[in-house]
Amino acid sequence: MADTQLLIFGSPRVGMSAMVASRLLALELPLRAQVWADDRARVWVSFSDSTYGVSDNVMKPLDVVGSLVSTALSA
Repeated sequence: MADTQLLIFGSPRVGMSAMVASRLLALELPLRAQVWADDRARVWVSFSDSTYGVSDNVMKPLDVVGSLVSTALSA
């Protein structure tokens, strides 16, 4: 298996608020991102950005995955 790292992060307080808004978000929490290398040694980052129809206001605290990935890739 090629190099792979699974990053898990979250906040119980924020996650609970999101799950109250939509129980389906429990499938996505805690937040996870997978960083992996393919057979050409290219590095990829994969994560789910499912919102399950929850309002932007509830999802805003959970939008950190995309921001963290963007910040890490630009460093």
